[in-house]
Amino acid sequence: MVLNDKGTPVNTFARMSEARLTAEAMQEYTGEFRSDEIDQRFGISIENGTLYLRRFHSAPAVLDPLTRDVFQGGGGRVTMEFVRNANRRVTGFLFSTTRIRNMAFRR
Repeated sequence: MVLNDKGTPVNTFARMSEARLTAEAMQEYTGEFRSDEIDQRFGISIENGTLYLRRFHSAPAVLDPLTRDVFQGGGGRVTMEFVRNANRRVTGFLFSTTRIRNMAFRR
C-alpha cells in the first residue's frame, strides 16, 4: 500500500504475514511480571491455546501476536513488546496504551 499526499508518494507499507505461535513458543511469555513504577503485577497465562493478559481490576484480555515478541490486546488499545536477554529468554515487556508508552515490566 502506498500513502499519497496530493498525488505524491509519502510512505509505502508492506503487508505483514500473520504471526502464529506454537504451544512451546507461547510458554516463553507466561508468568508474573511487575512494574516498580506503578507497583503493579500483571500475569500472562495460556488458556485453550490462547495467551491472556491478567491485570488487577480488569477482565482477562486476549493477546494477539503481531510479530515476534509483539502482541496486541484489548481490541487494539494495548501493545506489549517483550524484551529478551542475551540468552534469548524473556525477561520482561514494555507496556503501551493510548495514554502510556513503554512502561517497563520485569519478571
